[in-house]
Amino acid sequence: MRLLRSLQERFGFTRNELTAVLVLSTIFLVGSAIKIWLPAVATRPSLPVFSYAALDSQFLALSRAPRDTASAPHRSAARKSTTTLVQQSIELNSATVDELQKLPGIGPAIAQRIVAYREEHGDFSEPGDVSNVRGIGPRTLERIRAYLVVRPRAQHAQP
Repeated sequence: MRLLRSLQERFGFTRNELTAVLVLSTIFLVGSAIKIWLPAVATRPSLPVFSYAALDSQFLALSRAPRDTASAPHRSAARKSTTTLVQQSIELNSATVDELQKLPGIGPAIAQRIVAYREEHGDFSEPGDVSNVRGIGPRTLERIRAYLVVRPRAQHAQP
């Protein structure tokens, strides 16, 4: 009781305020005791350790993939689903329409234009010559240049 009176005199608590402080202090002390006592009584099962290694390797693989494998936001959903990765270089002077469509950003119409241009004007002398085809601008050329190979016509028959 002396403690209560000294708190009341020292801090100027009213009787209701003093009651609230005592109730809150009691709740705090009981909660602290339960927090200490509970882990000693019941041991919790250990949680599985989460590893970021799998996510990191996935991210690393995606970041090393050529940028042109990601579809551009302006393409239609049907076009996004048909985009395939080019696994090897494509020989520009002997590629078919289907092979050319595997290049990023090249659809059936542009692939057909490349073949028609090649038939009309002859073989390409370098990969950059494909930019003469209508529909292939500097951006598209930069995306597909890494996949294009141009060989003289005599080497086409060799594997």
